[in-house]
Amino acid sequence: MKRQRLACLALGLGCTLFFSSCEPQGDGRIAVGKVDTATLLQEDPDYQSMSVEYLRDQTDMRKAFVEEMKAAGQDETKTKALQEKYSKTSQEFDAKWKKKTEDFLKTRHDSIQSIAGDIAKRKNIDIVLIDSKMYPTVEWGGVDMTKDMALAMSDGSQHQPKATSTPSGDEG
Repeated sequence: MKRQRLACLALGLGCTLFFSSCEPQGDGRIAVGKVDTATLLQEDPDYQSMSVEYLRDQTDMRKAFVEEMKAAGQDETKTKALQEKYSKTSQEFDAKWKKKTEDFLKTRHDSIQSIAGDIAKRKNIDIVLIDSKMYPTVEWGGVDMTKDMALAMSDGSQHQPKATSTPSGDEG
């Protein structure tokens, strides 16, 4: 109970400090933008290509293992050695792809952050939050910047028309 109170107090203090550092618009309101980064990644052709490559490599590795196991037949020594080899190969494969995915996501998130900053400045948005369809951070209002972000990322341009975003309250 004491931890919950302390956590709430810390969260409240953090929000107060965060919002006090924001510059409100002329009428005293803070303009909030939101970006669904999951949607941006799912629609990213490089991310899709990387996913296909991962599945292809994983399938090839498993097919090779199955073929080797068939060739080993009933020989327990060969079977055990192949299982150990597959386990090691699988761990190396996972480590390689984990690193590759982390590097890709870091690069993409840096790009998303940069583009979000540019769009926010252009649209006079004070705060940009990461949003999700399943767990929205902005329940109502706010400017959905996801389409602007996708457009800017797809053509490398950060200068899109202002009218492409709609407030989340207007979406179905």
